[in-house]
This record gives sequence, C-alpha cells and structure tokens, in this order.
Amino acid sequence: MEKAWGELSKLEHDTFLKIILGAEPIDSFDQFVEEWKEQGGDQVTVEVTAAHNHR
Repeated sequence: MEKAWGELSKLEHDTFLKIILGAEPIDSFDQFVEEWKEQGGDQVTVEVTAAHNHR
C-alpha cells in the first residue's frame, strides 16, 4: 500500500493542479479515476477501510 500510495498521491496532485490551472479540462477527472484504479487505488481503499474497521 505504501508504494502505491506515493504514486497515487502524485497522480492526484498533478491531475488536480492541472484542472485548477486550466491546463486540463474538468472532464480529465474521469481519466484520473480510471488511472487511479488501475494503479491500485481500489486495493488501497480496501486496505484503509479494513484497517479503520479493526480499530
């Protein structure tokens, strides 16, 4: 999860910055979600949820 999180965080930061600055259209968020999931985002979500539920 830690390795994936670093890459996912960078992808998120870069995408949001480009959208905010107008370098990418708001519709690029959909592509971001696809890439985020492909790069392990769903698995990170599962792990975070599981860790949170075990508290």
